[in-house]
Amino acid sequence: MADERKMWVVAKSRGQSPDRLWHAPEDGPFRIEAGLFSERWMREATEAEVFESTGQSPEPASEAKDMADMSDDELRAHYEMVMGEKPHHAMKRETMIERVTERLNAD
Repeated sequence: MADERKMWVVAKSRGQSPDRLWHAPEDGPFRIEAGLFSERWMREATEAEVFESTGQSPEPASEAKDMADMSDDELRAHYEMVMGEKPHHAMKRETMIERVTERLNAD
């Protein structure tokens, strides 16, 4: 069973994570379960890299937050973290919430 703790990482070379998303060094930091970390093609992200990419501290949230209560910037960052890509600039809040919910419930 994989470790449920997530960590911020950056790809050292092009690689595919177990969720079938491709990551490259120029894509910036992304989150992955600690048990799925691979030193072969990724490294831990620095706090500065995470902050520059997301505008948030790399510390995990201490409590869950409802997507409907998130600000637009928080929701876009959450969408990017879950989906592995940035949302379209004109995507509505409802669409982002719907897609994130579908992805999280796909298991």
